[in-house]
Amino acid sequence: MQRLAGPIRLAATAGDLYVMMALLNDRKFQLIFLVYSMILLFWGRQLDGGLTNFDDAFYAQKATEIFSSKSLWLVTYHGNPSFENPPLIFWMMALGYKMFGVSTYAAIFFPALLGLGTVLTTYAFARNLYGDWVAFFSAIVLIFPGMFLDGARRAMLDVPLAFFVTAALFAFWKARSNPKYFLLYGLFTAFGVWTKSVLGFFPLVIGFVYLLCGGGWRGLLNKGFWAGAVVGVSAGSIWYIVNWLEYGDYFYQSHFGRPHMTLFGASFGTGGDILFFLGYIRDFWKTHWPWFPLAVAGLYVFGRKAWKEKDEKALLLFLWPVVVFAIMSLSANQTLRYLFMIFPPLAIVTAKFIGDWATPVWRDRLVCIGMGSVMAGAIVINSTPAEIKVTLKPSSVEVRLLSRIINLNVDPGGMLYSYKLSKWNPRHAVVFYTDRYFEYPISDPEELFETIKKNPRSTWLTATFRWKELDAAYPGKFYLIQAEKTYAYFTSMENRKNVIYDFSAREVTAVR
Repeated sequence: MQRLAGPIRLAATAGDLYVMMALLNDRKFQLIFLVYSMILLFWGRQLDGGLTNFDDAFYAQKATEIFSSKSLWLVTYHGNPSFENPPLIFWMMALGYKMFGVSTYAAIFFPALLGLGTVLTTYAFARNLYGDWVAFFSAIVLIFPGMFLDGARRAMLDVPLAFFVTAALFAFWKARSNPKYFLLYGLFTAFGVWTKSVLGFFPLVIGFVYLLCGGGWRGLLNKGFWAGAVVGVSAGSIWYIVNWLEYGDYFYQSHFGRPHMTLFGASFGTGGDILFFLGYIRDFWKTHWPWFPLAVAGLYVFGRKAWKEKDEKALLLFLWPVVVFAIMSLSANQTLRYLFMIFPPLAIVTAKFIGDWATPVWRDRLVCIGMGSVMAGAIVINSTPAEIKVTLKPSSVEVRLLSRIINLNVDPGGMLYSYKLSKWNPRHAVVFYTDRYFEYPISDPEELFETIKKNPRSTWLTATFRWKELDAAYPGKFYLIQAEKTYAYFTSMENRKNVIYDFSAREVTAVR
């Protein structure tokens, strides 16, 4: 019996390994693993992390004002018209506020949910194209490295846009066999436009180029495509029409005249980097490891298949990132998160390229390594105090510390004043966390005294080192209410008697 123990143990081990590999390749297990992992990764440690000033707090504040605007289509910031972005995600954030109260968590809830949707849609798309292994591994590639993961944990618009673009192109692909999906293609395109304006039209551009490259000019005779395009353009244009009718040319110039909307960027004409169009390549080189060389090699292979073998799958997955990358590279205002919409096809291309080269044994090993990385990430986020930029590092900490004393001393609807701070930082965070009007900064001490003379009970926010300079230059003129390392909150010495520190005296609603 002892002689048989070794072989029996090996057989049992081999059997257990077979069962485990079968489980890892089971679609239901993969979906459950992805959903639970994304919940831990995207929503973990979000209760007290805070929102960054650029641009999470900016968007979060717009969402607090969306229901008080005279129309859901008219976005305001600080009570004034704001034309940077359409309102869809602000509607979702506002719904989050209704569900959870105005807070950091509520602001990120729906963007994170759309991040989860992006991962699952990428999985479904890849499975439709290449089967379970590529689907599961492409989801893992999308999550790591952490650029997309970090984006899904923020109150931003780029991951939601990635979801709508991915969903639109998945519907476009399915419409090849069922033209009814062209309606969804158009609707998801419209939702993308309602999220980030003209960038949401990319599914129509990609679909157009795909039909042209795949079938020549005859390919463009596809009636279903044009029906979907009409839906996408007409529904997507609602925000433009409503705002143009309300504000006229002011809206047009404010939205379309912004540097963000300009190709061949402003820096090119002002002596900036003449190689600005290589900016995204540099960003991918710096951040997209270990996948960068594999994605490039995969795109090369897919391009060859698309043109030499007339592979329709390869053509779509090649054109999707290449068309977006080429157009976006013409802008000097390049930020890698603007390209989150091409992360899903790059993930599928990378997974398929690896899967074609790897043996079955190595494919199983890679799945185990990928799952281990996902679980390790969940542990780091939820069970350690590790601070990693951006969302694992506390944001707007001092603004949040000062917000309660500011709210105690500035009545709702009242004005907080700014002395020698920059125009925009920490403006967005202050407005969101205090829910008070925050005046644009003044820099002249004489203007400071004049404003205090007109409004003796005014209170002010400044940099702490500016406070020290002011107090040294005008001793006895100002009273420090509270200071942190970076920011100081003060008022005039005459107003000292009106400063409130007793939080039991009135109810203060703090934004978490």
